[in-house]
Amino acid sequence: MKVSTQGLRPCTPGPARFLASALGVALTLAAGPAFSDQDARLAQALFDEGRALMEQKRFAEACPKLKESQRLDPGGGTLLNLASCHASEGKIASALDEYREALAMALRDNRKDREQIARTNIGALEKDVPRVTVLVPHPVTGIEVKLDTTTLPSAAWGVATAVDPGAHVVTASAPDHATATVHADVRTGERKVIEVPALSPSLAREKSPGAAPDAPRAAADPRAATRPNPVFWAALGVGLGGLVLSAVTGALTLTNALDAGDGCIEERSYCHGFEARDSLSNARTFGWVSTISFGVGTVGLIVALVVPSKKSVVVGDRGVGVRF
Repeated sequence: MKVSTQGLRPCTPGPARFLASALGVALTLAAGPAFSDQDARLAQALFDEGRALMEQKRFAEACPKLKESQRLDPGGGTLLNLASCHASEGKIASALDEYREALAMALRDNRKDREQIARTNIGALEKDVPRVTVLVPHPVTGIEVKLDTTTLPSAAWGVATAVDPGAHVVTASAPDHATATVHADVRTGERKVIEVPALSPSLAREKSPGAAPDAPRAAADPRAATRPNPVFWAALGVGLGGLVLSAVTGALTLTNALDAGDGCIEERSYCHGFEARDSLSNARTFGWVSTISFGVGTVGLIVALVVPSKKSVVVGDRGVGVRF
């Protein structure tokens, strides 16, 4: 571990300070090498396993092991193997980045052999790496644009970005707007331009404290409308018509019964004269009609009292729906 001495003044420590400093140095020297050695052993094991899997062409399993080995114990050789693994897996943009990093390490360490390997592969991959350009022609306040999981700042809009071949997703979101998503399949060597569509204002809004309660669902829905309920009006018509008919036929029953009364005896079962018998027959007929129409009218009014006079309907793309 390197420690800068700039700005420090020499001093003569007392016995207690000297013992404490000596103890700290001893603990650091004891703990440091043991931790580093364990990392190095694990990194070597992961490297060996990754190389074995590469020889079996199991690149999807080999690359994560080489990547973790590089994280634990960075080295130019491991990085070259990781780049080769990603290139064989088809992730040529990732491989190109790793070859460039390995080239920088080789130049720093003066490793001509590794430098040559890195330069050769960089030249071979550069022409095959696909690139995606994201355009945002309709930006809004607070918009956030992502290419897969990477956020693209406004400075990166319109700039060709290297990506691995395959499926990619561009998403754009902003406060109070619906999220727009564009899916694109990019082939090797392709230059693709993806344009983010204009974001639509979102219908959803957060209720502020003290806001009025929500209106009934039918009224809140902009597609909802209120229309007369045909069941109610039909029942009301039948009820009123039945009662009116019952009243009229009841009056006719009474009138004909009075007309037949003078010419009939024995509780009007026997009548003298044609007109008396005809009046008695009419009275009986109108009586039955009055009784039946009164019953029908009563039922109609009861139904009209139970059924609401209006109903809510929703006009959608596929027709009209009724809400009960």
